[in-house]
Amino acid sequence: MRRVVVTALAAMAVYAAGAQQSVHDLIAAVQKGLRGGESDGRIAREIRKFQMRERLDERTIEELESAGAGPKTLEEMERLRYESAGLAKAPQAVEFPAPPTPSAAEQTAVLHAAARYALNYTDSLPDFLCEQTVRRYEQLLRQNGWDLKDTLTVKLSYLDREENYTLIAINGRKTLNTYDSIGGALSKGEFASLLLSLFDPSVGTHFWWDHWTTLRKRVTHVYRYRIEQEKSHYHLTAGVDNGFGQLETVIVGENGFVYIDRDSGRVVRIIDDAVIPWDFPVRQASRILDYDFTDIGGKPFLLPLRADVRMATDRIRTRNAVEFTGYRKFTGESTITYK
Repeated sequence: MRRVVVTALAAMAVYAAGAQQSVHDLIAAVQKGLRGGESDGRIAREIRKFQMRERLDERTIEELESAGAGPKTLEEMERLRYESAGLAKAPQAVEFPAPPTPSAAEQTAVLHAAARYALNYTDSLPDFLCEQTVRRYEQLLRQNGWDLKDTLTVKLSYLDREENYTLIAINGRKTLNTYDSIGGALSKGEFASLLLSLFDPSVGTHFWWDHWTTLRKRVTHVYRYRIEQEKSHYHLTAGVDNGFGQLETVIVGENGFVYIDRDSGRVVRIIDDAVIPWDFPVRQASRILDYDFTDIGGKPFLLPLRADVRMATDRIRTRNAVEFTGYRKFTGESTITYK
């Protein structure tokens, strides 16, 4: 399988004033920065100027992430992916080296192994604490760019197989408010619920092979999936604009991708898009959840690394960028303090 060829001419073309860029232009710019030892911030600033003329897909971002693209660059590429979602695919497909497509028997074995682990996931975890940082953004209709609304510091505790969220601070200031009372776009269940619902036999998720990728330097199976609305566990709640502050909840179907590490057989990423009834106030809802191996009490456990949760109505878009840090074993004396 051929590799993308990066020429000096292509690398220079992306900076033409007022020009729109192709996916190949983006790859050239990021690879040029990585080869030149440029900082993550500088590469991110360069591609912040881009206006895509083609759809940027997740596969390309994954490969550039494994090539060394940093978090700021990934942030800009994710922005471009969302902004270009309605554009046509590149006329010349970007191809990356990959193993042969696994046989149907191999695919079935991989999915069964991942399902066994997922269904026993909560039983395998110790009681622990971690800190969850949630940066909440808003974007009004026809507005360019995101406005940072606030930054939440949340204590997430996992005790007796239950996730509990305690709001510690808002914009660096201590607060007595509860997580559920602060209003705005909130999300829960990024931790274990999404993984469990995906492989719950009662849900009957449909899986199809999609492609190989390299994610954080791991060779990874990627399967497309679909969950029908009538079997889904995914609840969306939104305020109803009737002057009474009422909430409306609906169960939605799901389409997405699940990423399974070839060597460990563990799920390392889930991308989930809601299939929403036409008359519900929320028009779009998507989630990306990354897992990685983290040490707790001297043992490695597969735990969330980051999440990106987005919703859109007819007038506003919201985005919650979530980071999970400071994992440690829960004991009777465990606390999280915020100064």
